[in-house]
Amino acid sequence: LRFHREEASRLAREVPLKPAFTLAICFALFAVTLVGHPYRLFTNLYRSAPYADRDRLLTVAVDENFVWMSPEELRDSAEGVKRSTREFTDFAAYAWRPSNVRGPGGLEHIRSARVSPGSFTLLGIPPALGQTFDSATCVDCTVISDTLWESQFRRDPKVLGRQIALNSHTLTVIGVMPPSFRFLDREIAAFI
Repeated sequence: LRFHREEASRLAREVPLKPAFTLAICFALFAVTLVGHPYRLFTNLYRSAPYADRDRLLTVAVDENFVWMSPEELRDSAEGVKRSTREFTDFAAYAWRPSNVRGPGGLEHIRSARVSPGSFTLLGIPPALGQTFDSATCVDCTVISDTLWESQFRRDPKVLGRQIALNSHTLTVIGVMPPSFRFLDREIAAFI
């Protein structure tokens, strides 16, 4: 810049406008992502969801401004759709929201989901530990993701029956989903 002020100023104005510069920036960002999390990047992009019969699975979603449904509304809406149509073999509903969980690992910000009975059976993924709501009936229970099991319980195999506080409501862990399980929203870590 000291000896070639005019040339340096011209390049500073012109180079960012060229397609090659934009491609170089995109490539650099991709390289940084690849170096930081190569396994997660490729497994999330190219691994298909591990659901049973996934070619016949239809997901219907509403926008993020939709109201958090009470358990009764969620159950009744799922049952209503099952009764009203013959196009679907089965139907399950869920509603998610940002939540706070506190367990042995401390406070953690996650997403939790309220699911209707039969959700896990419909997806065809059995738990890695314990059971889901499809085979157990309890009011204050939760099934947690593998990620939450790691962060809160350090993969303790004796996690079943232990408690966590989800939004200040105490829940008992009855199941842990396998690492391959990805719910429709990947960030959901606790199911009620």
